Parts: sequence; C-alpha cells; structure tokens
Amino acid sequence: MNSAGDNIVMATRRQSVKEVKSNEVGDTIYVAVAKDVKDSKLNVVWAIQNSGGKRICILHVHVPSPKIPMMGGKFPASALTKQEVEAYRKNESQDMHKTLDAYLLISQRMGVRAEKLYIEMDSIGKGIIELISKYNIQNLVMGAASDKYHSRRMTDLRSKKAIYVSEQAPPSCHIQFICKGYLIQIRNTHALRDCGLDQYRVEGTTTLMEQMQNSEVGNSSHLRSRSVSHDQDQVSHHHRLRSISSSLGSGRSMVSSWVSSPETSWCPSPLSVETSLIPSNGSESVLDLKMSSLSSIKEEDLHHSSPPSVLDGGMDSVYDQLEQAMAEAEKARWDVYQETVRRRKAEKDLIDAIRKTNDNNILNQEEMKLRKELEEELHKAKEEIHNMRSQIDKVNENLQLALDHKSSIENQISEASRTQSLQLFNEFSFLEIEEATCNFKPSLKIGEGGYGSIFKGILRHTEVAIKILSPISTQGPSEFQQEVKVLSKLRHPNLITLIGVNQETKTLVYEYLPNGSLEDHLICKDKTTPPLSWKTRIRIATELCSALIFLHSNKPHSIMHGDLKPSNILLDANLVSKLSDFGISRVLSRQDDSSSNNTNSTQFWITSFAKGTFAYMDPEFFATGELTTKSDVYSFGILLLMLVTGKSALGIKNEVLYGLNGGEIKSLLDPLAGDWPIVEGEKLVHLALKCCDMNRKSRPELCSDVWRVLESMRGLVVEHFVLM
Repeated sequence: MNSAGDNIVMATRRQSVKEVKSNEVGDTIYVAVAKDVKDSKLNVVWAIQNSGGKRICILHVHVPSPKIPMMGGKFPASALTKQEVEAYRKNESQDMHKTLDAYLLISQRMGVRAEKLYIEMDSIGKGIIELISKYNIQNLVMGAASDKYHSRRMTDLRSKKAIYVSEQAPPSCHIQFICKGYLIQIRNTHALRDCGLDQYRVEGTTTLMEQMQNSEVGNSSHLRSRSVSHDQDQVSHHHRLRSISSSLGSGRSMVSSWVSSPETSWCPSPLSVETSLIPSNGSESVLDLKMSSLSSIKEEDLHHSSPPSVLDGGMDSVYDQLEQAMAEAEKARWDVYQETVRRRKAEKDLIDAIRKTNDNNILNQEEMKLRKELEEELHKAKEEIHNMRSQIDKVNENLQLALDHKSSIENQISEASRTQSLQLFNEFSFLEIEEATCNFKPSLKIGEGGYGSIFKGILRHTEVAIKILSPISTQGPSEFQQEVKVLSKLRHPNLITLIGVNQETKTLVYEYLPNGSLEDHLICKDKTTPPLSWKTRIRIATELCSALIFLHSNKPHSIMHGDLKPSNILLDANLVSKLSDFGISRVLSRQDDSSSNNTNSTQFWITSFAKGTFAYMDPEFFATGELTTKSDVYSFGILLLMLVTGKSALGIKNEVLYGLNGGEIKSLLDPLAGDWPIVEGEKLVHLALKCCDMNRKSRPELCSDVWRVLESMRGLVVEHFVLM
C-alpha cells in the first residue's frame, strides 16, 4: 500500500490499546466480542453468569475497513487523501469505543464492573492470539459460531476464527467456546474434565446420562454375553464399574468405593450416590439425589469368586438403578434451570419496573422543578411588565412635559430671534450717512452696480462701505429686505458683515474691504491690483466652498446665494475672501412628497423670473424653473475654472474641454498665477468640470466631494486658511 491512508493503517496494525487495570491474569476472564453488540451480547452474559467471582475484561480486535465510503461509493484508502483517511479512521475508532462502552454497560447492569482491552489488526484471529501471548491470558470466552448456526446437537466449532484460535493459542490458555449463550466446546481437555455439570449448557450439549449410556452400551453388551471366560467377565465388570465411577465423578457425584479382584467372588453391597447439580450461574440451589437402595460395593468383595450369572444379575440391577438416578438427576437439573430462568426474568422485570419508577420519579421531580422555575419566571415577567408600564406612563408624562417645554422654548427662541435680528445691526440716520461720505463725495466712490453706488466712509470711527440704492436701480425694496434678513442672522468668516442700515433710503452699511473684488485681480484692473498667485487662488476657492457649505447647511431651511461671481467676492487686507450681495438669495423649502420615504428631500425655489448673471446661471434652471443648492455648485464650477485658467466666464467650459482633448493641461493653467503644480492643477480642472455638469444630479456635493479635494491641497498652500 502506497497511500497515506494505508500507511496510517500499517502504522497502527500492531498497536494494541489496553485499558485494564493491573490485575493478576489468572483472576480475569477475557470475553472476545464482535463489533456488533447483538452478535456477542449472549456470550458476555454467559461469561458473567459463570465467572465465579472473577474479573471480566471485554476483548476486541478492531479491523480497519479496507474500503472507505465516499460520495455514494466505496474507495480504497490508497485512492483518498491523507486527511480523508484520517477522518474516517477517527470515526471508526469512535464507533469502536461506543461499542465497547455498550458491552461495559451490559456488564454494569448485571452488577459487574468490566474493563476493556483492544488491538487493531487486519485479522481477528491473529489479533486474539497476539493479545493472548502479550498479556498471558489464561481464561478466554469466545464465540464458536454465529448464532444462526446453533442447534441442540452442535458440538464442533464452525467459525474459522474460533478454529484458528483453538489451534494457535498456547496450551496455558483455557478457552470456552459459546454459541447463542450455550457452552459448545472447551479447548483445554484437562479443564473440561474438571469443569463439572455447572459448566455445561442446558441445551445443545450432551447430558451426563447420554454420555454414560453411549459409553456403556458396549460394556453392557459385553457383560451380558456369556461367551467369554469367567476371568474376562470379572475384569470387564471391574473396568465398567471404574468407568461408571469416573462418569459420576465428573458430574459432581460421589460413588462409594468399588472393590474388584479377579481372585475373589463378586457380591453386591449397598451403594450410596449423592449428586449435586449446580446451574450455569454457579449460585443457585443444590439438588441432592440419594440412592439409598443401592449398597456400596467394596473393592475387596470383587476378589470373592461368584458365578457369572450372579455377577450379571447384580450388575444389571445396579445399572438399572444408576440409570434411573441419572435420569432423575437430569430432570431435576432441568427443573432447576427453568426455575432459574423464571427467577432471573422476574428479577429483570422487577429491576426494569424499579428503574422505570425511578425514572418517572426523576422526571416528575424535574418537571416540578421546571414548573416552579417557569412560575417564578412568569411572576418576574409580570412584575417587569408592570414596572415597564409604570415607566412608560412616567416617560409619556415626561415626554408631554418636554414637548410643552420645547414649544415654550421655541416660542422664546422665535421671539429672541426677532429681537436679535434687530440687534445684530445698527439703524443709522441719513444725516450720519451723509457725513460719513462727505455728502457722497465722488472721490469716495469705490464701486457701482445694478443696485446703486458704493462709497467709502468713516461712520462712528469705523471705516465702512456704504451701498446706496439708486433711483433707477433694477433692484427694489424686496432685494434690500432679503439681504438684511439674511446677513442679519448669519455670521461666517467668509461672509461680508452687515454693520447697519437706513430703512428710509434703503442704504446698507458693510465692513470695508480694501483689496476690492476678485474680478479686479483676475482681469488686473490696474497696476495697483496685481494677479493672484496659484496658492492664493486655491485658498480663495477653499474659503468660498466653506461659505457655500455654511449657507446650504442652514437650519431649518437652506440658503442659496443665487449670484455667485467674481465681482461679488470681496478681498480684505490679507486677501481673505468675503461673499457679498445677497439681494437675490433664496431661502429654500423642502419638497412636499408624502409618498416618498426619503427624509433627505431636495430643497428648491420655483420662480418664473430669472435673476443673476447669465454666464454663471444653472442651465437646468431654464428648463425647470427650479433653483436648488446645486445651482450654486454650477456657479462655483465656473468660478473655479476662472481661478485656474484666468479666462472669462462666457464659453469657458467648452474652451477647457477643447484644451483637455488636446492633451496639454499645462496650456490651460493661468501663467499669471505662477508655476502651477500640474497634478493639482489637473485635479482642479476636472473638479470644476464636474461642478459644471449640465445634469444637476451628476454634480458633486460641496460638503464631501469638493471639500475633500480642496482639503487635500492644504499642505501646498503656505498662506493661512480660513476654515468653517
């Protein structure tokens, strides 16, 4: 065998496992058992019943299966992997131990605590011989044949294993062969002669009476034949009486001395025979048969001469009485055996009844215990439910109180918000505004737009920028109120600060930002406004992204700027950007869709009148009339392209796409911003194009996608970042 599985079998083939305590071998009866409990159960029972107080050891030879079942078929161990063979051998070993434990359980139920001894070999007969030799086994009980071959007249061994063991076992081993619970043969002839009536089986073996009758037929005939000499008759009678005495002795019967001599005449004397019959278990009652009618024949009487006719008549009478006594003994033995069987059956039934009663008592106790535990758990569960209901009621009360308190706080917050909105900015008189601008001196004008003119001034010792509504302005009171409403409630480092207003003239007073607008630096308005470096441009893009995220995250409603462009982005002395001009900003409301389970519904504003600068406006707005926060994302994308390329807003997207198709990203970067890092410049271009996507749903989220890209460029920018 070359496979791993066969190597494992060969490695363990000569290995024996012993679980027998250190007892003397002569005090132990070893019972060879099969791997199927039903095949050797009766042999174990017989051995225990006839053990005579000796120890019992279950002996087994484990033969590994040459073929292993796998996937509906059987395969040689050489065809399988080592792991598969080891797993199957492990299961075989477990099954063997379960079988041996079953035999031990049978012994335990019969009041005997047995041990076990086993070996693994390819041949059962060789395994038994190996164990006999290795452990010097002197008493062995094994099967003579399968139970199906048993019959009343069975006297020979039919099992090849039994024949092999009988021939190969050492002479010192006393072997008793059993079939279906009956003794069939004893291998040790000396031991067979001493075993007595208590060892032979009830059925299937030849009775003592039959043995005597069969052995004495020839002698009787010879006695009755008158054709031999007187001396030969005397010698024949002498030997026959010796044979009877020997037969009775082997049956545990005691016959008084027979005295015979060729020189003396024969005369009968009273013969006393006592026969003690002991059943197979060696522990039942003793039956004494007394044949007082026979006179003992002394051996010296045989020396007296007697006529042959007298001798024949006396011997016939003795034989008749002996045969009658043996028949009665056999009948008594059979009666004792039947009584023993009935008693054992009654004892077994009693033990089974007691066991069932004990099992029922145990089950009742367990059931009562379980019932008590269930009742206790049910009681605890009811208490917990009661406590939980009380807690729920208490929580509901607290919840109601909390809701009432929340409503009260919301009212207070609403009132405080109204009060705060009035306190976040000052109310200036028109006279103060005139004085601050030196009566609107033209040299102090720093800007002009659709809303009106912007003047620089000093108001209450603070340098400010004053935006005055023009009489011909396209914007009116609604834009003024919208800007006041938004800027009076919001504060952010990158949002312009509203200092005060004049309600009468619709004048707005802001903080003064000396570096003008982002548009001035992108187009290099004059020599005093140099171009911005690429680092400053990345920082400004990050600041604007932060401001837009702040507006879009406002609670309870998002705020959309609606007019994001370079002219509305102002720069302070440190070139920190400030988002201004909230006149057309919108407070967005959520879409009312009860059929949708989406809690993150889109916030939007529907209008039929477009406001803003065309080059920066969301193209999807013209198709749907809806303004969302993604409209600001589109404007931010256009603005980001302007920061990177330095080109004008009109047509910038198509121009950049054309440049990308040419494969020269460096040619798209604004050279006035300095030496752009190519990788970062390319990332900004692709990010801006995503923001400018025609499909609103394809545009990235400012708070996640856009901010993550800009945040990754933080290390390249030396200047200070203003974060959210």
